[in-house]
Amino acid sequence: MKYVLMLMLFATTSYSMNGGCFEEHLKDAIKRNQTRKSFYNNPEYSKKVRKRAKFIANSLIFAEKLSLITAKKYDRKAEYFQRNGLTILCDELIDINDIRTPLSFKEPEGDQPKSFIPSKGKILKRKIKKALKKNDLAAIIEIVNHKLDELEKRPDYNCLMRNDLRTILFIAQRAGHHEAVAKEKGIKSPMGLSLALIKKMSVALPFIDFFDKKAFPLQKEGIPIICQDFPGSRNY
Repeated sequence: MKYVLMLMLFATTSYSMNGGCFEEHLKDAIKRNQTRKSFYNNPEYSKKVRKRAKFIANSLIFAEKLSLITAKKYDRKAEYFQRNGLTILCDELIDINDIRTPLSFKEPEGDQPKSFIPSKGKILKRKIKKALKKNDLAAIIEIVNHKLDELEKRPDYNCLMRNDLRTILFIAQRAGHHEAVAKEKGIKSPMGLSLALIKKMSVALPFIDFFDKKAFPLQKEGIPIICQDFPGSRNY
């Protein structure tokens, strides 16, 4: 339960509209995952598979519901910038519409480890924290891209980590653009908000392996749970 609560407090996913983007995304994500939960209650799956899938789905839905508290806080912080024409906290997040119709089975591709390989989120968090202290966005982008390249060798596993890392990457990549637009408009810098978002996302990284490990046995059987449920997880 500790892992569920921690991920809930710090998880994020994707949405794209101006104003209240974070909160509105989470509401849409909750609806989406509630619908998809029934998909994994497929009678073609064994009882053991259905039970594990239900645990994963319920945990992630619960995380998203609790994350609404955090979402509202960051939406309020973004209001000033959005009123002045910036799309911060909206266009960094991966478009939820990229999620396709779920597959009941998909042959796993790439490397096929015999047992779960952790993404080592604790180490990632430490590296990102060090870069954040220097406001070094280039270093954060390099750290994230390096890990994403590693995960690409086993594209049907570690999918929640992939989703969250891509969100961090998009925030870091867009931060400079938002800064330039703010300077043009003569308004205060949004860099602090961008860095705070990256920090909030990185706090979750040590706990993501818990969920990816839970999903691993199902993914090995060709059930692409998580990988096909989050837009930044896996592009089928």
